[in-house]
Amino acid sequence: MDYFHRILYGISKVITEHIDEKEPYSNVEKVISVNIVYFDLGEGSDYVYHGITNFIGIHNNDILALGHFQQKEFGKTNPSEIFPEIYLIKVNNFDNVSKTPLDEWVYFLKNTALPENYSARGLKQVEEKLKYEAMNAAEKQEYDTFIKNVKISKSVIESAEYVAREEGIEKGIEKAKINAVLKGYENNLSISLVSNLNDLSEEEVIKILKDLGKMG
Repeated sequence: MDYFHRILYGISKVITEHIDEKEPYSNVEKVISVNIVYFDLGEGSDYVYHGITNFIGIHNNDILALGHFQQKEFGKTNPSEIFPEIYLIKVNNFDNVSKTPLDEWVYFLKNTALPENYSARGLKQVEEKLKYEAMNAAEKQEYDTFIKNVKISKSVIESAEYVAREEGIEKGIEKAKINAVLKGYENNLSISLVSNLNDLSEEEVIKILKDLGKMG
């Protein structure tokens, strides 16, 4: 019932906690409040609402802009750029049709699963996390041990790179990288994760695996 009041309270608390009483008001931080709700908040058919503060003339219906010197000082045009912005994401109103990167995130929030052929930033990390959470206790322990070994391998590679720079030995680095890629692939890690763990592009990882006869 009082969720809108809760949003207002949260914004006010953030503002007052991040400015000292001796600081000028111009130091007030811009707040963007993102609220993900799984219940029917208000009346409306959309699933994403955006609220800003504008000052509209009651006689001329014009929107009040900042003064010339304010614009120059703060690098902003309208008061709405100073006042908080509020986003409401009404998850249950989403129709499960992903057309934008934001839709892909809302799809995940609603279904705890990823849409097909997603492209939104951050969802690749979500996919890896979902795979991890789907493992049983033994698989998680094995995975954690492998990741620890990969970190050690990376340390070895970095040491080899240092030696290579000092002594011109390139083959040792290449071999260490190949071994790390092969070990990751054989432990069912995704190409993307193997790539990130070994500071290689996905194309380089695929080429190594193909050269080893592990991929067609």
